[in-house]
Amino acid sequence: MRSAFKFGFLVFVIAALAGVSWLIWQQLNTGGNNNERDNDDSASVAVEIAPIEHRVMRELRTLSGTLQPRARSLIAPKISGRVDELNVDIGDQVEHGQVVATLEADEFVQALEETRAELEVARANLAESRNALEIAQREFERIRQLYERGVTSESELDAIRADLEARKAQEQVGIAQVARREAQVRGAEVRLSYATIRASWSNPNGPRVIGERFVDDGSTVSANEPIVSALDIDTLRAIVHVAERDYARLSVGQMAIVHSDSYPDESFEGRIERLSPEFREASRQARVEVRIDNPSQKLKPGMFVRVVVELDRVDEARVVPRQALVRREGREGVFIVDRDGTEPIASFIPVRTGIVQGGAVQVIEPSITGEVVMLGQHLLDDGSPLRVVEEHDAIPAAGPASRDSELTGESES
Repeated sequence: MRSAFKFGFLVFVIAALAGVSWLIWQQLNTGGNNNERDNDDSASVAVEIAPIEHRVMRELRTLSGTLQPRARSLIAPKISGRVDELNVDIGDQVEHGQVVATLEADEFVQALEETRAELEVARANLAESRNALEIAQREFERIRQLYERGVTSESELDAIRADLEARKAQEQVGIAQVARREAQVRGAEVRLSYATIRASWSNPNGPRVIGERFVDDGSTVSANEPIVSALDIDTLRAIVHVAERDYARLSVGQMAIVHSDSYPDESFEGRIERLSPEFREASRQARVEVRIDNPSQKLKPGMFVRVVVELDRVDEARVVPRQALVRREGREGVFIVDRDGTEPIASFIPVRTGIVQGGAVQVIEPSITGEVVMLGQHLLDDGSPLRVVEEHDAIPAAGPASRDSELTGESES
């Protein structure tokens, strides 16, 4: 009886061990299948891809600068005096020759009257000298006729001749005095005219705008002391400075686009007018002047502006997304999607890049086509299988550009 019990217990233990072994084997077998599936899934990398495009790429440079008027005239009196009336103020338009101010002129009026009176005296003296000359001339003719008839002596003829010459000399003195007084009158008239201050500048080509006022009514000014400034703002100059790397790529007449924070939705066309032949030692930059036609006078001198110039342009450039660029073993390149097999794989291609414009970059070499990986490429190696989760129809739109890979789009010098 006891032997039967022992045998049954042994059978039970063996059956229990067999069941446990089967469960362990089943669990291990199920886990292995799951890991295999996980390995299969992890073998392909999920990526996003974009097509390689051909389009226009432009390398732009944005230069910061300040606007200046094409011409700035300082209007000043030529004489000292007190400002009697100032006819213009800041922002007023003035024409060439327009009266902008007057000085007190009583002193100059008095001086003019005195010189005119002296001129009349000189003219009266001249008239008297001429009358005396005529009398002397008639007396000389009478004595000469008497001398020819032998009625008078030669000494009397010589005396009357000497008197005639003296009268002629007096007439010349009188003429000179009149001329002198006339010149003094003209000088007094000019000095009086200086009390009327007019807008004046060389090459009159339209009205100008009063930019600044330096005095007020009643102020005493010295000769050549400015009272107002007149600005020509129909044409402006943007003064910018360019670095050595870009200087040789600019030329006189080259187009530029000007932007101002005052008009964020507008742009203004300009052209490079002058390139300085000298670089500043401190900054290693050269001065560039950009001419801007400003007929509406929206832009004002002193405004801060951004001048965009095109340094390079490629009409049929091979373009890839900028984010598709990766580095492998010190080389910059992209992963091309190779679809020749049963599943797409990544193929690393070293590239030489050119213009960077916004989210796009030009590939100069080699000549690549097809698609590139633009997201997930940092997990790839050459030959890695791919699982495409999204395809982009186009590369992101481009903005201002630079060749510097660290720039995000817009560069300033």
